[in-house]
Parts: sequence; structure tokens; C-alpha cells
Amino acid sequence: MEDENLVILNLEITQKNKAIGKKIAALNIPNDAVVTAIFRNKKAVIPKGSTLIEYGDRIVVTTLKKAQSKVVKVLS
Repeated sequence: MEDENLVILNLEITQKNKAIGKKIAALNIPNDAVVTAIFRNKKAVIPKGSTLIEYGDRIVVTTLKKAQSKVVKVLS
């Protein structure tokens, strides 16, 4: 299945990221986006709203193109 409006992002949480220590549910992630996985310490985590963002996490987000820039802004 393909959809040109769907984007899968792979974002790294750097040391100065404002999302560190926050729960996913507390972030202002658009409704058109879902955090689908976190890679932490070489292990995959299926996140929930209560999952905390940590330095060094790689966040996988599935989003519509129209929400992509906002997702990147929230998680960068």
C-alpha cells in the first residue's frame, strides 16, 4: 500500500532537545502523527503516552506530509 501523503520520520534526540524528560503525551505532536517506535540502547520500544523521551533516542514517527514540519519542530 502506498500513499504519497504519508511520511515516516527517523529523528534523533540530541543533548539540547527540549523533549528530553517529557512524556510523549505531553508533547505537542499533531493529531496527524503517531510515534510508532523508539530505539533506545539498541533496543526497540513500542511507546505509550507515558513513555519518557531520553537523550540518544531515535524516534520513529508516522505522519501525514502536512504535519511533518510540526513534528520535526516538536522533536528537534
